[in-house]
Parts: sequence; structure tokens; C-alpha cells
Amino acid sequence: MTTNNIRIKVTARALISNKTHLLMTWLPREHFFCLPGGGLEVGESLKACLKRELQEELGLYAEPEQLVECLEEHYTDRGHPYQEFFLFRVEGLTSLLEQAPISNEPQLQFRVVPIAEISNLPVLPRGLTKFMKDYQQQLGYICMMQDGTICS
Repeated sequence: MTTNNIRIKVTARALISNKTHLLMTWLPREHFFCLPGGGLEVGESLKACLKRELQEELGLYAEPEQLVECLEEHYTDRGHPYQEFFLFRVEGLTSLLEQAPISNEPQLQFRVVPIAEISNLPVLPRGLTKFMKDYQQQLGYICMMQDGTICS
């Protein structure tokens, strides 16, 4: 989407996690982590976008499930402003957490990251770190001490 010569990119991302780990995309050139997925193309639905991105990045045909969150986040990457980060749960892919898959795209690497450690990583959007901790607690997967440490 372009407004007054400013490009705004809407993204759809996959939440692939278990009780303790999360599949993340590492972008070595940009030096940050994000979730698998990518930018919406003109005329594409959010779910169709995520299906296409997972197929392109991982070679997987997966069906995005429910919309989990819309993080209203604004940040700049490679000179382009980004806004709105739609997050979908994707079931049936937890086997990807056993060993990080190889990316089909050379600019991406996949890493299996302990959820308790994502606050120590350069993650975009910034609201993802807090969301993941709250989401895991909501599901009863983790508990958090007052000092922020994770317990079983």
C-alpha cells in the first residue's frame, strides 16, 4: 500500500510453537528475528498471504487457523515503514520445532528459540516479546515470577 509516497507493508505471520519453543525467522542482513510469513500482496487475503509465504519460505502447504492477534506496531525496515502485524496460529507443524528447517529463500534462516529467551533477542515487531509471554501464560504453558523469570 502506498500513501503520499510512503510505502506501508501489512504482514501476516505464523505462530508455530509448543509449550517452550517458537519457530522464528532470522534475517542476518538486517540483524533481527521475526515470525515466518511476510507481506500481503494486492488483492490477497491475510490467510492466503500466509499460506503463500509458508510455501515459499518452507515448502509447506499449511492452513492458517484462527487469527490470534493483531499487533498494532509501527517500525521501519530497509527504509520502508511497516504497520499492523497479523498473527495466525498454524497447527500441525510442531515437528518443525525438533530441528530448525532449511529456508527456501537464501536471505532467511529459521531458528527454534526458547520462548523464555526471546526478550534477549532483537525481535520485530517489538510487541511480539510481550505478546508471546502473555499468550503462553494464557494457555497455561508457562508461569512467570514477579522478577520476570519463567518457571515450569
